Amino acid sequence: MRTIITISAVIISGLLVAGSAKAQDCSVSCQQECKQEAAQCAAEVAFDMRAGKFSCESDFDTAKLGCDADALAARGDCTGLCGVDSRDCLSGAKLDLKDCKSAAKDDFGACMADLAGVAQDEKLSCADDSASCLGLCGGGGVQ
Repeated sequence: MRTIITISAVIISGLLVAGSAKAQDCSVSCQQECKQEAAQCAAEVAFDMRAGKFSCESDFDTAKLGCDADALAARGDCTGLCGVDSRDCLSGAKLDLKDCKSAAKDDFGACMADLAGVAQDEKLSCADDSASCLGLCGGGGVQ
């Protein structure tokens, strides 16, 4: 039994050493590494945009629900009123709902505009980093 364990350990060790030797044989040119870093940067910007958009949309939906809840409460305040008072109360509740949803829509637009600005800045930063990286490559030798 002990012999089997020892042989297995030797085989596994050999495979690990062979695997690490194979990985060490791999070399990436400086330019290729810069391209890989640029691709990673672009992927991170795209992810940040998706996450930011989700956040803006979530805030917008929450705000609209808040508007609807407030409108429902305002309509409830109109209960028991008659004639002109009832009409004025319901008109006010309807106008408040419209204003609330308009403000929520404006906030959503501002959120998305801010997000677009941040994404643009991040894309420029990626481009600058890529240019700097390529500039450091010099003759393009392997690192």
